[in-house]
Amino acid sequence: MSEFINGSSERVQALYEMYKGYIEKKDGRELWDKYKPRLDALTPLDVLLMGDKLLTDGHTTEEITDQVEKVFNIIIPILKEFDWDEPAEGTALYYLIQENNALTSHMNNMKDGIREISSLEPGEADYAKVLDELKADFKILAKFEPHYLKTENVLFPYLEKKWDFAKPLTVIWAVNDEIRATIKELNGMLE
Repeated sequence: MSEFINGSSERVQALYEMYKGYIEKKDGRELWDKYKPRLDALTPLDVLLMGDKLLTDGHTTEEITDQVEKVFNIIIPILKEFDWDEPAEGTALYYLIQENNALTSHMNNMKDGIREISSLEPGEADYAKVLDELKADFKILAKFEPHYLKTENVLFPYLEKKWDFAKPLTVIWAVNDEIRATIKELNGMLE
C-alpha cells in the first residue's frame, strides 16, 4: 500500500511541477519530456490532488484555467488508461456520464464543419450552407446547459461533502462557466 501512496505522491509532484511550468510559460515540450516518465500511471485522484496543491500554494483559478487545455490535452491519453468501475445504470452519475458522452460526440461531429468553414471564403458557394449547419450545431450545444447545472448543483455538492479537499472543484466550476459563456457568445455572434 505504501508503494501506491509513494507512487501517487511522486506523480502528483511531477504533474504539479509540469503544470506550474506551464503557468510560468516554460517550454511545453521540455516540460513534457522531463515529467512524462513519472506520469505513466497517472490517476484522476492524482490530478485532483495536484489541483489542490496548486491552489493551496497560491496559484489562482485563472492561472490554472488558462493552462488547463494544454495540460489536459497531454494527460487525457494517460487518464483514459485508468481502470475504474463505471457507475450502475440508473444512478445520477451514470446519466451525467451519458450526457457528457453525448456532448463530446456532438462536439467531435462539429469538427469537420469548423475545418470546412475555415477553408472557405464568405462568398464561396458552400459557405452559407456550412455556416447554417454550424449555427444549428452551436444552438444544440446551448441545450446542454442543464448538464452543467446538474453537475454544479448535484455532483459538486456531493463531492464537496465526500472529499477532504474541494478546492479543485473551483477550477472545474470556472472551466464550466467559461464553456457556457463561450457557447452563449458564439451563439450571439452567429445570430
